[in-house]
Amino acid sequence: MSTASPGPPIMPAVKPARRRWPYLLAGVVLLLATPFAYYALLQFRTQNDWRAAEAETDALDPRWRMEQILADLAPIPDDENIALATIRILAPGRTNISIPPKRYEVLFPDDYPVNAEMNPEQIKFLRESFKRIGNRLDDARELRKYTRGRFKLAISEDFFSTQIPDHQEVRILAEWLIHDARLVAQDDEMDKALQSCESCLALGCAFCDDPYVMAFLIQCAMHSDAVTAFERVLAQGEAADAVLLRVQKRVLTEYRTTSWLAAMRGDRAGHHLFFEGVRAGRQKLGGWIFFRINNENLLVDIKQWGADTFPAVYLRQYPDHLRYNTALVEITKLPYHERKGKLAAHQDSLYASTNAVMRTFAIAGAIVHAAEGRTRGLLLSAAVAIACERYRLQHPQRTWPSTLEEVVKKGLLDEVPRDPIDNQPLRFRTTKEGIVVYSIGPDGNDDGGKIERNNTNRPGVDVGFRLWNVNLRRQRALPAPAELEVPN
Repeated sequence: MSTASPGPPIMPAVKPARRRWPYLLAGVVLLLATPFAYYALLQFRTQNDWRAAEAETDALDPRWRMEQILADLAPIPDDENIALATIRILAPGRTNISIPPKRYEVLFPDDYPVNAEMNPEQIKFLRESFKRIGNRLDDARELRKYTRGRFKLAISEDFFSTQIPDHQEVRILAEWLIHDARLVAQDDEMDKALQSCESCLALGCAFCDDPYVMAFLIQCAMHSDAVTAFERVLAQGEAADAVLLRVQKRVLTEYRTTSWLAAMRGDRAGHHLFFEGVRAGRQKLGGWIFFRINNENLLVDIKQWGADTFPAVYLRQYPDHLRYNTALVEITKLPYHERKGKLAAHQDSLYASTNAVMRTFAIAGAIVHAAEGRTRGLLLSAAVAIACERYRLQHPQRTWPSTLEEVVKKGLLDEVPRDPIDNQPLRFRTTKEGIVVYSIGPDGNDDGGKIERNNTNRPGVDVGFRLWNVNLRRQRALPAPAELEVPN
């Protein structure tokens, strides 16, 4: 029996090698494309959110962009523009600082009594300082005739570097006028002294619709300087009732024409102008959002490069910043006494936010709000105190009113005004020296009319205006410090 021989062994089929490089290539392409796809998606979402934030702002406050704000400003004839008048007065010499500060600080200490005459050294010092001004001081005294004004404001493309040199020089004219009022009151020309105070007050109307927070703060300084000058002049003697009536009306006008809202709207518009420039590639973001502490900081350089190269990473945060600023403007539109709680909550939302744009560029709303409160309280107190002085002049016994209601009954006020801080009747107190009319100030506490003219920012003081009994006005001057102690 034969047996068949087995055939060759059957070999298993060999599968062809799988080509893996296409998958690797696809993975690499996907890996490289993902950041670009994410960046494109980020830009798309940013664009949509940006438009939504703009539409929300349009609905609440039409014509809020910078070009619209500037276009809406009413024209002012040149001959009615106090801003142009100040430029003309200062033009003969751009170096106009008239009073050497070191010597001044020694001769006029903060605690020098307001109701004391100036001593001979103070008088000599001011007269010598004014010699360099010449007849320009006469022109400055006439600024009280103006009721409106506006400086030409060349808004820079990035907004933040906008220059306001003419705005700042207004402080020089205020310096001239408040010290001129001192000298003229020293000469017992009270009505003329009040005219210089009025002109200082009028300087504030150059900023009434200026869309810039710094302009608003300069306006506050002008108003504060003027009220301080009024208080000193009335601490030196008595003025005519007709002059006091004119001053009272002007102070109330300035009280009602604060530029707080214009400043807030302007800063929001300026921020938008800047970020529109970043989005269009006209502005660089890195230098504004990451600040160099020293000249060699590699980490800051990298962050700035990243912000400038990939701005969409930060631009996506801008719509919420616009919403934050719009909410601030809406709070600004409220009466002062209704703002405090809303501002606090608004500020808390900033502290809780991780939005780098908001935290870097947030407008200091609470600080500016407090400045407005101090200024409005000061102006209102001054106007009411002047009405009380007029009451005393018209009273047969030359006595002060016991309440502000008596001033209203006399027809010297339309009503007892409300303190802008808490909407309660403005405070009034008689003292052993005279009277004080006051607002409780931004700290919200009634401190009994405690006035510290050089420390109005700190808690524990009120904001107001003091008037002295006639027998306590124009007291003997304090002696000047020794000549060797007074620097040149």
